[in-house]
Amino acid sequence: MLDRTRVYSRIAAPQLDKIEVRFSAENPANQHLPDGALILEATIAGVRKTRLVRTYYDTPEQHFRKAGLSIWLCQQDDGIVQTVKSRPTKELPNLTRFEVETVIEETREFPRRIGTSFSAAADGLISEQSSALQQYLRIDTAREKRNLLWQGTRLGYHFDLGQVTVWPAAGPTQQRHVVEIVFEFQDGDPVKFFRFVKQAAKTSSLQLTCLTTPQLGMQLLRGDALASAKATRYTLPVDATAEDVLRQALRSTFVQIVSNIEPALAGQVDGVRQMRVGLRRLRAIERLFRKSLRSDLLRTIVSKAKEFGKTLGVARDWDVFTETTLPQIMQATTLEENDRGVIKALLKASAHKRQTAKNNVTTLIRSPDFLDFCLDLSAYLALSAWSLTAKPNLRRPARGYAVNALNQSLEKVMGLGTDLADAPADARHPLRIELKKMRYALHAFRPLYDKERRKPYLSALSRLQDEFGLLNDAVVAREMTLAAAAPAGSAGRQHDIQCALGASFVIGWSAHRLQQQSEAVHEAWQTFAAMEPFWRD
Repeated sequence: MLDRTRVYSRIAAPQLDKIEVRFSAENPANQHLPDGALILEATIAGVRKTRLVRTYYDTPEQHFRKAGLSIWLCQQDDGIVQTVKSRPTKELPNLTRFEVETVIEETREFPRRIGTSFSAAADGLISEQSSALQQYLRIDTAREKRNLLWQGTRLGYHFDLGQVTVWPAAGPTQQRHVVEIVFEFQDGDPVKFFRFVKQAAKTSSLQLTCLTTPQLGMQLLRGDALASAKATRYTLPVDATAEDVLRQALRSTFVQIVSNIEPALAGQVDGVRQMRVGLRRLRAIERLFRKSLRSDLLRTIVSKAKEFGKTLGVARDWDVFTETTLPQIMQATTLEENDRGVIKALLKASAHKRQTAKNNVTTLIRSPDFLDFCLDLSAYLALSAWSLTAKPNLRRPARGYAVNALNQSLEKVMGLGTDLADAPADARHPLRIELKKMRYALHAFRPLYDKERRKPYLSALSRLQDEFGLLNDAVVAREMTLAAAAPAGSAGRQHDIQCALGASFVIGWSAHRLQQQSEAVHEAWQTFAAMEPFWRD
């Protein structure tokens, strides 16, 4: 059967020439924007209300798939969009890989007999399978659309309310309510556009998002509608400039931060982690281009990212301590049952600290400051705000810029790693931080180099960072232990005693782990230091 999770992966891809901001509402019962007055005041044309039904189909026929063809149909307002992919096969050796989208007139009979013009052999196979097309995703929404004028700036606005239904290849049918609000810049001052969006969002229960409704449906089809999001990959042309790298890296970072809002609010461990990584990547990118950008605006945005990262960092430390460190100690075969009991008491105390940290993350993400930060970053990216202050070297070839930037980063790393073998664990933290900065810089320029060329170096760096991460976990474990074992008063004297005994086990484990990891870090460092940097010709 066709892999439905890959179907229409290209749908609603970001458009570089369009400025829009997308929100979702947490409460699907909201029939209208809470701040209706602002929308009504800016409305300059009558409200258009329509009902949109979009249905996506595929075919499970094995011989159709073996022939190297897959077909997807999307029923839209103006008809049916057909997408066909193919690859050369023994049956169709002359077919080359292609993608075709055709709007077909809708008839009473659906799926109808489909005709195309690119290959008679392909036409025949498609027609044979038209009766086997299966529904897998349906979006049914009521849309309210307005044209707005605010302080001389024209905006488009649409508000969708409805539901997404999916039919997985295995398992029951699933549904999810959706409330989507999109603001689109049309004409005038784009800065005022973002000011309007801020006002509309702050006075309503809206949540910034990067997911379109079809993309949300595809996540639901995979069973991961609340899945955390890593940084999005991007490609760069051969003649890419440093500015191209900056734009793509910032876009990828913005999507990573915003895409993890919902998972982080849901308390997902990896959602918090990935949002924190996104904030760190943003700081690293700004630092990478700082001398060329000369942008006080971006530095202000990045300073907020640093403060937000502290809150997320505390939550991340408690996640690791309660989900990884303490369970690992509990699994040790040398522990007696009484010993496990005192560690369980420490785990219980840690859970309370962890929940407090999660609540702080929720408060942060829902705060007006965080919304301002996200919209300011979105505006900076959409308006290419660096163009007025950047130095000319931002338009130089990206590879030349990469050589200088990555060499400087590597020099800092190698300088800090000179005395690594004799340095205590806590003194190695600056090197760990510089390695992170270097990896983010490498990822920014990664699309410029062939995979075979960059992979050995990045693999060695990744292994070194993993070993450093385990070392850091052991260092942080001591701090977490002391915080969790602090007398609570309200929990009772017996509980405090048990936590103190549990803390002694964890501190002893940490000391032993530090010694082991120090050796592993030194070994990984020697491997990495011997690697030839791939960006040097």
